[in-house]
Amino acid sequence: SLSTPTGRVWLADVIKIDNKLFFKNGWKEFVEDHHLEFGDFLVFCYEKRSNFFVNIYGRNACEKDTSKVAIDGVRLFSCKGSQLPEKSSIEDREEGEKGLKESNGKGVN
Repeated sequence: SLSTPTGRVWLADVIKIDNKLFFKNGWKEFVEDHHLEFGDFLVFCYEKRSNFFVNIYGRNACEKDTSKVAIDGVRLFSCKGSQLPEKSSIEDREEGEKGLKESNGKGVN
């Protein structure tokens, strides 16, 4: 089975092929209910007897809020954590550090 932070459980079989584990019978529903997309990533924590706790993260590295998964066929998601800094803010910081190094001849730690 697959469970998420909401406490909801999806029944899925675990099969072993060539010494690798795969989900079957129930995986498709889990994927559809969570509207998983290319670039999302999942962290599986094995609990016991083929039961897994699953955290789902979007491309933005924020955990997807799955508390409103598949309510009346509508899929709603929001970010539960703070998002990573935008590229421009990282570039701004690097430019500032570069300017400081040039002005005093020393590096910034």
